[in-house]
Amino acid sequence: MVCSGSGDEIKKITTLHSSSLCALLFFYNVTKTNKLIFPYSELHDIEFYDSLFEVKNQVIRSPSNIDVVLIGENKKGSKVIFFLESKFSEYILGINKKGDKFELGKSYVDLCDTKKNIAMKY
Repeated sequence: MVCSGSGDEIKKITTLHSSSLCALLFFYNVTKTNKLIFPYSELHDIEFYDSLFEVKNQVIRSPSNIDVVLIGENKKGSKVIFFLESKFSEYILGINKKGDKFELGKSYVDLCDTKKNIAMKY
């Protein structure tokens, strides 16, 4: 299931910096007998009891693959579906070296609330 997406996960999951592997290792064991609870968050009243990987999600032109979908139930008995995208090292791999500085790639900067270019001294 975790390698079934359109992002070539079958090749990427064997690398140490794989987001698919990160998602699998964190959430593979969410079951009815091993529920996941986030006690100190806005999700504190939800018990997750199932995890699905690389779930196709219909969007405007073509489906995207959601890395992790957690299924659970809140204290009132309502079903909850929680979609998660796993980002493990993409932020680091998206850094370019320019002289003595490392700059975060433009696509990641554009996703931030700030319009400033982010640079780190190495």
